[in-house]
Amino acid sequence: MNSDSSSPGSNAVIGRDSHGKQAWNTYWNSAPINACTEQFPPAARNDIAQRWQAVFAALPKGASVLDIATGKGAVLFHALASGHPPGGLDLLGVDQADIPTPKSPHPSLVFQGGVEATALPFADRRFDLVTSQFGIEYADFQKAIVEASRVTSGQLLCLIHASDGIVVRQNAAQADQIRWLLNDIHLIDHLRRFVSAQTPAYQQDLEQALNSLQARAEQEENPSMIQQVMGETRQLQTLAHRYNPADLLKSLNMMEQRMAAHASRMTTLARAGRTESEVMAARSAFWPRVFIRLQ
Repeated sequence: MNSDSSSPGSNAVIGRDSHGKQAWNTYWNSAPINACTEQFPPAARNDIAQRWQAVFAALPKGASVLDIATGKGAVLFHALASGHPPGGLDLLGVDQADIPTPKSPHPSLVFQGGVEATALPFADRRFDLVTSQFGIEYADFQKAIVEASRVTSGQLLCLIHASDGIVVRQNAAQADQIRWLLNDIHLIDHLRRFVSAQTPAYQQDLEQALNSLQARAEQEENPSMIQQVMGETRQLQTLAHRYNPADLLKSLNMMEQRMAAHASRMTTLARAGRTESEVMAARSAFWPRVFIRLQ
């Protein structure tokens, strides 16, 4: 992760070092297409889908669309559901991460990894529409908006994280929870000692750590991540009596890596949130070609 301690509303480039990028690469290897909105209430998910589909339905046949920081192409799959016939729109999704190419239902939908939002490899006014959903704000925001505006002959439409929104708040809390688990109560270290030598003293230390987990879960607005870790810890306690310690230690290493990667992504997300003043500045500079909505 980038160690920059800038506030969420800063223009710092975040998550661009090798560790941060690898965390996102790992995430997208298994994440679903709608990963960025799957935790939203159904009404919010439906509203977002309907708004995107209405945007794409209004485009003429043959229009070209670029989706920046596309992930697995959630926005572009809304385009495919907008009523255009197969091949009716020319769709390209780009992302800085090396994302496995999603299974495309039509050859007009193309994905390209390794593309920075601040250095798009396309000619001026190349696309009729440029979009981004929970992605462009992870780059240097002002530079990315300028670059996205350069390559569109029409509009740039963005849905981005608000710095004071519930998504940013909850993900910042999850990153803090993981740092606490790994660095303050040293849960993984307690588990390693326990599975290596199941002594009463190590059992007691682990139970104390679990009690701390329970107390923290009761204080959190969203305790789902802590509750998941508690469940995995209890499972490992049970397996310790039945499996080779070396195999369990490998599982613990994977658990620790997964938690660290999750914290890295959540920290990046929290820093990516943008303020109302930043959004207004971008809209004013390029209005009416740029429309940005905070979520």
